[in-house]
Amino acid sequence: MEKKNPKISVIVPVYNVEQYLCRCVDSILAQTFPDFELLLIDDGSKDRSGEICDEYAQKNERVRVFHKENGGVSSARNLGLDNAKGEWISFVDADDWVSEDYLKNLQNTDEKEIDLVECGYYNVSKNGEIEVLPTFKDKDAKLYLKKLFSYAPFYEGYLWVKLFKRSIIGKENLRFDINLHYNEDRVFIAKYLNFCKNIKTLPRCLYHYNNLQCNAMAKLGNVIDERTITELDSYCILLNNPRFDISVKNSVAGIGQNMLCRFYIISHDNNERKRLLAYYQQYRIYSTPNLLLKVYRYNYILGSIYNFILRCKRKMKKIINC
Repeated sequence: MEKKNPKISVIVPVYNVEQYLCRCVDSILAQTFPDFELLLIDDGSKDRSGEICDEYAQKNERVRVFHKENGGVSSARNLGLDNAKGEWISFVDADDWVSEDYLKNLQNTDEKEIDLVECGYYNVSKNGEIEVLPTFKDKDAKLYLKKLFSYAPFYEGYLWVKLFKRSIIGKENLRFDINLHYNEDRVFIAKYLNFCKNIKTLPRCLYHYNNLQCNAMAKLGNVIDERTITELDSYCILLNNPRFDISVKNSVAGIGQNMLCRFYIISHDNNERKRLLAYYQQYRIYSTPNLLLKVYRYNYILGSIYNFILRCKRKMKKIINC
C-alpha cells in the first residue's frame, strides 16, 4: 500500500548548530499534530550536526535527512523544497524552537482560499529576555506585500511563523536566490505573496526565535559590508521583476533609498559612495528621490572638489619647496 503524503513538510536547514539542534528537533517531533514530515538539510556542517540528524532519522520515520556540500541557507532550503511531499510547507531555523501546538494551530483551516497562514513569535535574547511580537491583522495578500517594504509593525520578512502552500511554490517554480546571503527570505515571501489571495493570521505566539545576533545586528546597522550590498541587491531583484505592480515597486524603492541615505551619510570612502549612488540611480525610477540623500549627494560632490583643490595645493607646495 502506497504511503500517504503528509499534510505538512517542515524544512530545517542545518549548519554547525550542534549546540541548539536537539532542542529544535525535539520541539518539532513533540507536536500534538502528527501528520508531518521533518526534512533536515545538513549544509556541509563541520561539527556533529550531520551525525545528530542521522541519529534522529534512525529513531523516527518522519525524519528525512539530506547531506550536501556547503552552499548556504538558500541552497539548503531549495533542496528541502525539491524533496518536500506535504500539502503545506513550514520553515524552521535550526537554532530556534516551536511550541507543541505550533503545527496544530497553523494548519487548522478548512478555508480553501487561504494561501498563507501566519502566527506571532517570541523574540528571545541572549540573556533570556523575551519580547512578545504578535502578527498583523490584515488578511489581504496584496496589502501585506506593500507593507512588507514599509517598516510597518509586525509585517516581518521572516520565513518561520508561516505556512506556505506547496502547490503555489511548485506551480510558480519559486525558489530562493542562492546569490543572496541576506534578505533572501523577504524576496521569497514577496514573490510568493504575488500569487496569493487571502491570508489567515493567528493571535497567538507559537514560535521561539533565538536572537543570538541582537548585538551584532545593531553594529551591522552602521557598517557598509557585503551584507549591506546584498540587501541592496535584493531590492534591485524585486524592482526588476515584471510581476510586481508599480505600487509595490514604489515601496521597495522607498525602503532602498532610506537605507542608501543612512549609509551614504556615514561613509567617508569615495568608492563606497560611488557604489551607493549606482543603486540610487535604479531606485529613483520608482520612488520620489530622497531629499536628504540629494543634499548629501551634492555635499559629496562639493567635498570631492574641495579635496581635489587641497591635493593640488599640497603638490604645488612640494614643487615650490623643491
